[in-house]
Amino acid sequence: MKKGFTLIEVLLYIAIVTIIMSAFIIFAWNAVILGAKNNTQQELFAQGRIVSERILSEIRNATDINTGTSNFDVDLATNATYQLSIADTAPNNPTIFTVVSGTLMVKQGAAAAIALHSTTIKVTSLVFTNYSSSDGKTKNVGYVLTLAQTSTSASQEYKGTITLDSSAEVRSNPL
Repeated sequence: MKKGFTLIEVLLYIAIVTIIMSAFIIFAWNAVILGAKNNTQQELFAQGRIVSERILSEIRNATDINTGTSNFDVDLATNATYQLSIADTAPNNPTIFTVVSGTLMVKQGAAAAIALHSTTIKVTSLVFTNYSSSDGKTKNVGYVLTLAQTSTSASQEYKGTITLDSSAEVRSNPL
């Protein structure tokens, strides 16, 4: 009696291993794609939270809204001259938000403007709305902000966007 494998047994084992490996490769590839999607979403959410909290903080800590030099109900991402200007205490007066080439910038007083998010994120839309009362007793600014993941390489598997909608009241507003 000879010991060993027949050709049919070898082919059968190769076929079974091939099927198992194919399933494993598909599973692994899907895990890589899912990881890229999750990383994109996490970065968008983190950057969105940072930007949103900074805008809300600046509005809440302001002393007034400079309505004469602010652009409300227009998309700041479409024109670099559009802005939101809020009055603040020295040396941060005024605090100005603008969007320059997809980057949300804040300029406080005479200091240089700084970016509020990473270079992998782009502001595709930012609209401020003045919700202040007509009698001036409450001063409130709302915004709708859309951020998008920018592709730094051609091999990026996933691009995402996030839209944030919020508002804040100027807390130092005298009643």
